[in-house]
Amino acid sequence: MSLVIGIDGGGTKTKAVMADQKGHIYAVATSGATNPNSVSHSQLKKNIQSLFNCLQDVHPDEFEQVDFCFAGMAGVGEASSKNQLHVIFTEIVQAYKFEYKLYNDGINALFAGTLGEPGIVQIAGTGTITYGLNSLGEFHRVGGWGYLFDDQASGYDLGKQALSYVFQAYDGRGSQTILEHILLNHFQVRAVPDLIPTIYAHEKPRELIASISQLVFEAYDSGDFVAGKIILEASEQYIKNINTLLKRAFQDELPSLISLAGGLFNRSDVFIPLIQKKINRSIPIQKVRLEPVAGAVIAALKEIGQLIDSEFEQNFKEGLCLFEGSTNESS
Repeated sequence: MSLVIGIDGGGTKTKAVMADQKGHIYAVATSGATNPNSVSHSQLKKNIQSLFNCLQDVHPDEFEQVDFCFAGMAGVGEASSKNQLHVIFTEIVQAYKFEYKLYNDGINALFAGTLGEPGIVQIAGTGTITYGLNSLGEFHRVGGWGYLFDDQASGYDLGKQALSYVFQAYDGRGSQTILEHILLNHFQVRAVPDLIPTIYAHEKPRELIASISQLVFEAYDSGDFVAGKIILEASEQYIKNINTLLKRAFQDELPSLISLAGGLFNRSDVFIPLIQKKINRSIPIQKVRLEPVAGAVIAALKEIGQLIDSEFEQNFKEGLCLFEGSTNESS
């Protein structure tokens, strides 16, 4: 039985799992941020080392038998970040018997949906990005260039639009919307202008604005015109991104699946019908059912030529639930 390590690294938290091709989990570890844009070099090294230390402490004998480590990390898209991560991983992993591969964390989300097959993943959380992998092994991306000048249809974008429409309605420049009542109630303020100091004074205004996207769905469910417009325009942006990737990477084939990942797709019941209308209907669309770290494990197994067992998904879900309460945290 081949054992591998999969790592999903991000700007706030990083998770590592040691597992086999049947999806049986032997150890789980979590640490702090491993995006080079978020933490110092020394902290980055400390967080990565703590993952391997934890996995080894839980199952030292199995750790000795690990064949490969795949690390899908945020920030790898930039050459300087990739080089910094490579230096750290090379230094750490040389103490072990296995090899490693470092890649963009988009492959984690993609394989968590397709179980290693070619396909497309549309990610929409605080930010948004679209990834695709074709049968030639070519990896493509669309969007995700940052909230200052891109990330349309992200949680931040939806939240910002909601606020903008509320202020326009307050001025008399735009349509009335129940988003005003919902926002005032949510932030427990009496008038629209009071939203300004509440949001500007927040420690993480971008994350706060992104969280407002969930309130847009509350208004949408009530039939609000403005909320409906925001949701429809978001779906059109996802369609544009996905179709761009289809044209760029899948001219002579169809992807096995289009996966939807990220917090906004907790309402996949809303988005899937809207997206499916303007996407080739022979391509299935579904919400990702596994965590991104599962995709990293699958990528590691593929690197050593292991087929993904039919029991993988169910075993991985059950194993992660068992380990979740005992995951080790370090900062």
